[in-house]
Amino acid sequence: MGSLFKDTKQFTFMSIMFGITIFFTYTAGMIPAGMASVAILCFIPTVLTSLIYGIKAGAFMGALAGLVTLSRAIIAPAGILDPYFINPLVSVLPRIFIGIVPYFIYKIVKILTKSKALSFFFSGAFGAIINTALVMPMLYLIYGTEIAKAVGTSFKVLLIGIITSSMLLEAFVMGIFTVAIMMVYIKKNPNIKVEK
Repeated sequence: MGSLFKDTKQFTFMSIMFGITIFFTYTAGMIPAGMASVAILCFIPTVLTSLIYGIKAGAFMGALAGLVTLSRAIIAPAGILDPYFINPLVSVLPRIFIGIVPYFIYKIVKILTKSKALSFFFSGAFGAIINTALVMPMLYLIYGTEIAKAVGTSFKVLLIGIITSSMLLEAFVMGIFTVAIMMVYIKKNPNIKVEK
């Protein structure tokens, strides 16, 4: 753990990100409009941690975000799928990769485009995409038949609905928020090096 938190600044940053994750996870269901875009905000701190402190810290923050999701599924379930998120293979394991994939997306897009703004956008967007791309297969593999009965439709139809109604919007929202926050962060912290 000592090697994860290299200094007080990083510990403070990650503590704040964890607090924001808890806030958005537990308040998303209270906001009636734009549910998809609001719900995904709880994973922005994971993407930011990945970009600023690397994949080790990002993966750790992703695991914390998953544990918060798991706790919400137990304490305050709000949707028909929430009971299935009590399983850490669904709620925690996929979220670890939200703290890993954006870091590499940033580096790849930066090499291809030379643009920090585009790199940040695609990092955030892929943070949202990887969430859906990993959570849904886990739900299908473990609970596919059960979920199909609960929602009254095939899992394939459910997945298409989620991709068309939520994932693309969430990817766009995550991309925009990541660009906005990271550009301000870099301006306020000119010595920060995203490319570790």
